[in-house]
Amino acid sequence: LTEVGESFSPISVKKIFDNMFKTKMIKGMFEEINVVVFPSQEPIERILSLPYLKRLEISLLRPNDDDLESDEAKILKKLEMEHAKRKDVILTAIPRDGIVPNNETKILARVASHNGFVKANGYNEKDERVFISTKDHPWEFTVQFDPTQPPDLDVFKQTVSEIASKFKRSTKA
Repeated sequence: LTEVGESFSPISVKKIFDNMFKTKMIKGMFEEINVVVFPSQEPIERILSLPYLKRLEISLLRPNDDDLESDEAKILKKLEMEHAKRKDVILTAIPRDGIVPNNETKILARVASHNGFVKANGYNEKDERVFISTKDHPWEFTVQFDPTQPPDLDVFKQTVSEIASKFKRSTKA
């Protein structure tokens, strides 16, 4: 939350949380905390709908087990059973054939889009070469407040709750 005209970039906020989670107190309470800048849903949908997908790279960090949707819970369970903290998948197209992601790959990509990243290259509808990465398109939420009033913790909590609710709805594509 910043005054009108001021803002934090998503990367700046990530750095703040990364540093906060490196403290001894936090490290002592949790095994490992990964901070991921949530992407907007647009890049993952663009990736999955490319007419000619030449290369698809999915890097999935083990989701935190605090508030999982069903697809994330299934993937977390698999990673736990395999004692893995990360899963990387790279698909490369057969020459002259584009990759056609199956349902499992699409689910993995959607989950990785907010628990890691997804990158792709291929050609769009205009036959133009495109490179798309979920890292390049952070999900943004703007909040304005009255700088003449003291900060209100209840307003902050309500805003965080609204953000979480909007994000959950946007990831159920």
